[in-house]
Amino acid sequence: MKRRLMMVLALVLIVPGLLMTAACSKKAVKSDAALTQGGGDTGRTIGKDPKKGTGSDSGIGGTGTGDTMRGAAADRFVNEDVTFAYDSSALDARAQEILKFKAEFLRSNANAAVTIEGHCDERGTSEYNMALGQKRADSVKKFLINSGISGSRMNTVSFGKERALDPGHNEAAWSKNRRAHFVLQ
Repeated sequence: MKRRLMMVLALVLIVPGLLMTAACSKKAVKSDAALTQGGGDTGRTIGKDPKKGTGSDSGIGGTGTGDTMRGAAADRFVNEDVTFAYDSSALDARAQEILKFKAEFLRSNANAAVTIEGHCDERGTSEYNMALGQKRADSVKKFLINSGISGSRMNTVSFGKERALDPGHNEAAWSKNRRAHFVLQ
């Protein structure tokens, strides 16, 4: 009798628990490799709802559906940051190559608008880094304007040292944090 009561009690508790666990199962998640196949190392995605349209996987020049410019080119656009030397807002040759791609992407996606975020490493005061981050964002915007992209399609913002990509305290981390990041609107 006691054994039977224990089995019934166990079933009453276990079965609903299993049903609740199955009902709350996680959805499939893309691997990091699938999210970053555009060439960036940040793992960030566009931030648009993939259910709003299929977009285009054709790369540069894809029209997409609605405002969701999906595909390898859009992923690369948002995932590939421009990096800067210490205490500098100058664009080196690598930065200019990245920005040429970004200008071509923006020309091919005439409805795209972008926010350019300026970031710094942790060294220096907050005030200094906010100013330097703004100089970096403005430097990138100026390059894109000189490449034929309308300034009205671009906003700039500085986060200074407040949003570090890499929390480390060494040159490898700092070099990742000295960047301009791009967010499609």
